[in-house]
Amino acid sequence: MRRILRWAILLLVAVTAGLFASVNTQPVHINYLLGAGDLPLAYLVLVVAGIGMLIGWLAALPGRWRRGRDLRRAQARERHLDERVRMLEAEADADVGSGAPAP
Repeated sequence: MRRILRWAILLLVAVTAGLFASVNTQPVHINYLLGAGDLPLAYLVLVVAGIGMLIGWLAALPGRWRRGRDLRRAQARERHLDERVRMLEAEADADVGSGAPAP
């Protein structure tokens, strides 16, 4: 269900962007660091939006790396604890089988 909702939102954004681009074809004069030029308004907005998305994605990377590291640590801890539980269960089974009193 979540995947369908994501695809529906993506389709809505794509259709809206297409409609926006089709009605905003007039050229806009822009000055940037290395020069100046004319660019259709729709292209300018798409480029600026793309740059913004790239900056947002780059800003989110450290958090994703940190969560991945924490997840790997938690999984290693879980494996260690599972191994410890198996060892204790084996010791308890051995004690029960030998008739020794439980601690």
